[in-house]
Amino acid sequence: MLLRGEDGSVQASVLSGAMALGPSSSDEATRVWRELGARDLSLEEILEHSALLDMDNLTPLQEQTLRLEIDLDNPCFPALSQAVRERKAMCVRRDQLMGAMDEMLSLTCGAQQGKARQVWTAPEIAIAPLLAKDRVVGVILADNLYSGAPIEPDDVQLLDALAQQAGLTLANALAYQALQSAQRELVSAERLAAVGEMAARVSHEIRNPLATVGGYARSISKNPDDVAGVARKTGIIVDEVARLEELLNDLVDMARPRALDMQPHSISALVLHALLLADSEIQAHKVLVEKDFDEELPPILLDRSRLLQAILNIIRNGAQAMPEGGILRVSTRRSEAGEWAEIEVGDEGAGISGHALKHVFDPFFSTKLKGSGLGLAITRRIIQDHDGEIDVFSEPNQGTRFVLSLPFRVAEK
Repeated sequence: MLLRGEDGSVQASVLSGAMALGPSSSDEATRVWRELGARDLSLEEILEHSALLDMDNLTPLQEQTLRLEIDLDNPCFPALSQAVRERKAMCVRRDQLMGAMDEMLSLTCGAQQGKARQVWTAPEIAIAPLLAKDRVVGVILADNLYSGAPIEPDDVQLLDALAQQAGLTLANALAYQALQSAQRELVSAERLAAVGEMAARVSHEIRNPLATVGGYARSISKNPDDVAGVARKTGIIVDEVARLEELLNDLVDMARPRALDMQPHSISALVLHALLLADSEIQAHKVLVEKDFDEELPPILLDRSRLLQAILNIIRNGAQAMPEGGILRVSTRRSEAGEWAEIEVGDEGAGISGHALKHVFDPFFSTKLKGSGLGLAITRRIIQDHDGEIDVFSEPNQGTRFVLSLPFRVAEK
């Protein structure tokens, strides 16, 4: 029989019935012993089949045990209080476990002892405190009601050893629960911090365009007849709204995972298409493009639209890194081990400092005056969604190289 602290804590001074294992009558005891003898079950197997309570089919012993509630300060249970206080296993007679009640005690503890007397009817009862983290969390009691055999000191030692093992298991379970709770709190704190940082950065990115839109809108309302001024200011408003829409789309891409539409495509053809889409920006920065495509690469499985977005982000970054012009080197190849299809984009820009290089893929981090700082974060998400890898190599005044590696997966024929 197991009693535990009523609130599950190690400081509880009230024990509540938690579990009972054993027969509820002499006939049941005879039947159980007969079955155990015939099946030759080990102690572990007996406990495995009997330890879990079926709340819909409780035995009388289990029902009585679950109704038990004993205050350790109750003078009617001196032996229980002594075992818990001294943390000592012992064997006691029934009259020692439940002391005699006088007229005064019957008013304060009669109800508790009355329930206990229905359960503990054996002449002898062994008690073993259950320790976890060096504190008492419960008590195990065993009796000889149906065997009639005396409880020897060796029996008490065995029960104490079992209680110590159970206590160790409980201590580990409590430690695991505490660890899980701490982990949940840490994750929650990290999420709140991330949400707070995200909100601060988003508000910063939104504030300037909104201020511009609001300022020019108010100016237009004051001077609606200034046709030239209205045309110029509405053009700026449209541009700022487009910036807000782009930021919103980038945020959605970051926050909402999308299922990939994996189809066989040539990565060289995909890179060439990205160069065509970025041509106006390349021309505006007077950038020359050097291409080195491995034309023997077979088509690999990828999501064309999403990977095109990732490549386009890298190419545009490379062109923007050379405002005075330069060479943008773009290549495709198979990795040396043959397991990856690689795309490399290198520029001759100012490069990235060591500190900034560690944060280039962080959301909202940017070394440019304009931009949301989400482009590279989205690019990395797209590559990771393809089970790929993205690496960046850069030194100040030495340019920057991005290498996108994708698993060499080809369509089955």
